[in-house]
Amino acid sequence: MTLPFRGKERRTQEAFRSLLLALSYPGKAFPLPSSGPQEALRLLGETLLDGRVTALGPDWLFAALAEAPPRRAREPEEAEFAFLEGYTPALPSLLPRFPRGTPLEPEGGATLVLVTPLGQGQRARLRGPGIPGEREVGIGLPPAFWEARAACLAYPLGFELFLTDGRRVVGLPRTTEVEPWGT
Repeated sequence: MTLPFRGKERRTQEAFRSLLLALSYPGKAFPLPSSGPQEALRLLGETLLDGRVTALGPDWLFAALAEAPPRRAREPEEAEFAFLEGYTPALPSLLPRFPRGTPLEPEGGATLVLVTPLGQGQRARLRGPGIPGEREVGIGLPPAFWEARAACLAYPLGFELFLTDGRRVVGLPRTTEVEPWGT
């Protein structure tokens, strides 16, 4: 007999499903059972992290995950997961420091979760697996971010990127090409 999901378990199951769909359909936004950026980061932390992984993120997130805390990464190079509260001008220079895997173990690349506006701001064209033709999206990140990301990717090496505005999540696998354009 299986018990129905309740409370936190149901929310993390819904979030995990949205994360899977987001990576399967890059650039499409999928709902999260959260109402704001901090709540979304906490929910995604509860969904993805446990004591076997290393993570980089704000102090409040580690305090919120005290029930099953991940190991804390001191530097981006140590982070299997990174939770970033928003874009800063320093972020493009940090991207090359995150793990990108190796040719024999590409799964060793990090997973980044970044809070950013979705559906507005800088427009981008996406191409790659899971996208029929190309997809145009509005993502509030400047061209410098996308240039730095592109410089970090050399398939199969790279990192997965989840973008959230607090209510939705967009996934960009390492195989997705992003070309910023317009405003």
